[in-house]
Amino acid sequence: MGKKNQRKRFFNACLKWLYLLGLRRYELITSLGDLKQDESSDWRDAATVETKARYRSIKVIGDEKVIGGMDDVSLDETACHEMVHAVLAPLEELTEEVIAQLPAGKRDPYYAWKQRELEEVTTHIETVVRDLHKSPKGK
Repeated sequence: MGKKNQRKRFFNACLKWLYLLGLRRYELITSLGDLKQDESSDWRDAATVETKARYRSIKVIGDEKVIGGMDDVSLDETACHEMVHAVLAPLEELTEEVIAQLPAGKRDPYYAWKQRELEEVTTHIETVVRDLHKSPKGK
């Protein structure tokens, strides 16, 4: 699949969940690039999201290699996951502000805890939302 088609496919997957999750008033920007592999493991992020709730702006960056190799189901899952992060962004911003009020030497464990819990909650909501969306209506 060509680069242009990959970008369009990624944008459309994200746009679907932008609408389904009630984020219609947000501007959506997507791009594909190299997100780099985690040097301490074999892990490579599929995508990352930057949300500026105050400006109603969402930017999703997908890893070109990972996204390009995804089937439709995996792409849908990834797009939904990143859009759920956008829904939770105001809560994440608040949490960051609260942690920043702690003494500098006590912040690190809370940042790690916040990140771990944020991913768990995001994945849980993504799974529930996708299951509800694909289940027969009215059952």
